[in-house]
Amino acid sequence: MSFDSPVFSSKIRSLAVLSDIHGNIRALDAVLDDITEQDIDAVVCNGDYVTSSAHSVEVVQRVRQLG
Repeated sequence: MSFDSPVFSSKIRSLAVLSDIHGNIRALDAVLDDITEQDIDAVVCNGDYVTSSAHSVEVVQRVRQLG
């Protein structure tokens, strides 16, 4: 999975916005799978990735992998 498209490119036809994940790794993985299936051109990460959840570290790692 690669999200290398620049955010402000005229070539972007579809955009996904991620926010309010709050450490929910299962939901994040489901959304990333859906983004891949929908052929989204770019992803914007808007914050609220972590909480006191046991999976917050995994969420941060996954978001960082997006680039």
